[in-house]
Amino acid sequence: MRVWTVAALKSSALFGPQLYEWSKWAESVNGQFTFIMIACVWVIVPLFLVNMWLKRGK
Repeated sequence: MRVWTVAALKSSALFGPQLYEWSKWAESVNGQFTFIMIACVWVIVPLFLVNMWLKRGK
């Protein structure tokens, strides 16, 4: 999240050439799509696992 925020604020040039190259990819359509997918998985997988864990206890 922090790195995405740096890229969204367009201040990645302050952190050197490696982050600058990464930020070009992150600002592209593929980078945004990848971030959204990872964020969704980050939320959905734990919810699914907790749901399975709670159902096992009944």
